[in-house]
Amino acid sequence: MNELWDNGDYKLKRKVQSLSFPEGVILAEDKTHYLTKKTNSIFNLIHDFQSKIEENKKGLTDEIINKSLVVAGTGLEPATSGL
Repeated sequence: MNELWDNGDYKLKRKVQSLSFPEGVILAEDKTHYLTKKTNSIFNLIHDFQSKIEENKKGLTDEIINKSLVVAGTGLEPATSGL
């Protein structure tokens, strides 16, 4: 997203902003920063995933996070069938 923002024209930047902040952004009264009520929910998932990776690297969790989110687990389908 950084590359899109840095290299994009006005139209592309508006699309990135709309995707990132679906309810828009406003300039704070003191005009020093922007405010938003909601960010795209994918950012929460990314943050949670990155936090778990860092915990795992530090040995703070036993949770296995390297499992694919796409592949069905055992027991959902017969072992001989594919997705």
